[in-house]
Amino acid sequence: MRRELIPHTQQLIDAEIARTSREKSIVTGRRQIAITDQQALLNVDPTRILTGEIEVYDDRKRPPR
Repeated sequence: MRRELIPHTQQLIDAEIARTSREKSIVTGRRQIAITDQQALLNVDPTRILTGEIEVYDDRKRPPR
């Protein structure tokens, strides 16, 4: 959906979710790895992801609906 057609309240909610998730990872000091960085994902110990030391996030663009 085009950004200008999204209701204003939904834009505010999306922005708050993005801000909170960024702050949470900065505060906890977790290392983040993008899902598209396959080499980094292969080199990391899976238990570190499961314990929350490393956060894997999706940096791909969402397709329009």
